[in-house]
Amino acid sequence: MTELIITVHSAEKNPKGSRGILRTLASEIIHSRHIAWEIMKRDLKSQYRTSMLGVLIPLLPALTTAAWAILFRDAHLINVGTINMPYPFYVLCGMMLWAAFLESMDAPISGVQAEKGLLSKASMPPEVVTIARLGQVMVNFIVKAILIGVAAAAYRVHVPWTILVAPLGFLMIVALGTAVGLIVAPINLLYTDIAKALPIITTFWFFTTPIIFTSPTTGWASILIRRINPMTPLLTSTRELAFGGGLSMLGGLEVASIFTLCLLLVAAVFYRIAMPIVIDRANA
Repeated sequence: MTELIITVHSAEKNPKGSRGILRTLASEIIHSRHIAWEIMKRDLKSQYRTSMLGVLIPLLPALTTAAWAILFRDAHLINVGTINMPYPFYVLCGMMLWAAFLESMDAPISGVQAEKGLLSKASMPPEVVTIARLGQVMVNFIVKAILIGVAAAAYRVHVPWTILVAPLGFLMIVALGTAVGLIVAPINLLYTDIAKALPIITTFWFFTTPIIFTSPTTGWASILIRRINPMTPLLTSTRELAFGGGLSMLGGLEVASIFTLCLLLVAAVFYRIAMPIVIDRANA
């Protein structure tokens, strides 16, 4: 009678460290890129097939907020400061970039929540779902960019050569939102009220970012908006590169970019370690 083969699984510390995790992560994403592509196509078809407004859906939140900001400015309810471009166009650009930030933050959170069953059954890295959702963010921003281009032509806004560099700022905004989302997503699977608290946080974040007003240079508000908030130099610099022709916060942009990249690396490692554990606990 043949002896039964007994396999013993034991926990072992990963000797590769964070570098090994990142290399493994990159390799798995490359091999699973076709899955991300199929998920992205499915989500885009679902978004526009069952929608009456179609491509207007990604634009509506930004357009409505821009509309009330313009009304408040005209009614002298808010002081927006000195702006070197038409105010409606200034707000429109800021709102489109802010909407991309919120969508990139939501990409890992809603993606994991929607595909929790698939992640628990299929052998694929959880980052694939986030990449698919980020692809949807990019497609939606193309629609926003077309609207910005039409508005720039209507307001006859000067377009400098630095607009060629502006996509780098946009990618940093998306990276910051993704980093926050990667940290929140595993926690939200265990405690669903975390995602419900995000609108409160992002609303405060919105009013401490120079989207509908210029950034103050003095007082405690300047410290909060210019020095603590990483979105301020990222959004302001992207808008200036695209239509302002200069950089008023070059030092802040460098610091915010380094902070964003470091946060993204830490969030990616945390997400990779936490997700298998969290998915097992959520399905228990």
